Amino acid sequence: MDVLIRRFRGILILAILFFCGGCQILYLTEQLGGQIKILNARIPVKKALQEKNLPAEDRKKIELILATKKFAIENLSLTPKDNYTQFVPLKHPYPTYVVNASPKWELKNQTWWFPIVGSLPYIGYFNPESAQEKEKELQDQGLDTYLRGVVAFSYLGYLSDPIFSSLLTYSDIDLVDTIIHESVHATFFIKNSAEFNERMAVFIARHGTQQFFVHQHGPKAPQLLEIQKNQDDEIIFSDFMAEEIKSLKHWYSQNPVQDLEVRQKRLAEIQKHFIDQIKPKLKTDAYNQFEKRRLNNAYLMLHSTYMEDLSDFENVFVSCQKDLVRTLDRLKSLQSSKDPKSELKSLRCSPSGT
Repeated sequence: MDVLIRRFRGILILAILFFCGGCQILYLTEQLGGQIKILNARIPVKKALQEKNLPAEDRKKIELILATKKFAIENLSLTPKDNYTQFVPLKHPYPTYVVNASPKWELKNQTWWFPIVGSLPYIGYFNPESAQEKEKELQDQGLDTYLRGVVAFSYLGYLSDPIFSSLLTYSDIDLVDTIIHESVHATFFIKNSAEFNERMAVFIARHGTQQFFVHQHGPKAPQLLEIQKNQDDEIIFSDFMAEEIKSLKHWYSQNPVQDLEVRQKRLAEIQKHFIDQIKPKLKTDAYNQFEKRRLNNAYLMLHSTYMEDLSDFENVFVSCQKDLVRTLDRLKSLQSSKDPKSELKSLRCSPSGT
């Protein structure tokens, strides 16, 4: 009985934390039901690994997740706690679906407020049909939207993060990156600072993934070349997007006529710049779909939230002699900051160690 009480207390905490924007009772009830289904579907990872019908590739991926968690704890000072001790086979391709929205004539995020974590630039649903309904509602309000499935998310330590079956579709490199990314969120999360939190997790995961494969296979690990190519392309694409977003913000401020056809032509120019200037420089096909998307502000702002500028994190990393543990420890000093993005610009490790 105590276990059931703790479980449902955890469900309620989760619902209040993540899914109580405006405390809409129907929304809260639906998310609570979705969370109960996830909890009921969990099986211990040890049991999942003993299943005779488990494909060999899935077994390998689960073992890689467990090795990544161990590395994150022992070598990166992250605290994923009881995460990844349970496995959840999914009926849908993703455990959750997230909707982002932005005004059509301004590059900013529509936000939703939640207790504890504060303002977030997205709203999530366990049911894909509900996410589609929310997207339609936001579109009817005249907003740009972007709906995506998410293969993993963090409960930020309020409940343990399971291994969703969707994770097993990832490549080894992407899988390690995702586990470290979510472990950063489980270690610390700053209220009302979604951009800081996401960019920090992206940055730590980028370097942590490289260190994981060196730790596992040595300095000549075969994955390192692909990781380097991915990171090189990521930097090229992010720099490109930062400049395009800056230019588009100026265009919006200078354009008094709100004509959607004119706007779509302006957005198409970004894709033409990509095809002509950026695509020839790329070493991987990770961004090939960009030229085929119908761009809107919600998609552009999603990229901005996660990737627009990681240089401030890099400066802290360099000042910490490229020691990821020292870097993370220094970033933790911003835990109570009300404006971590601004304080990050001057944050450095001292020569003596901290």
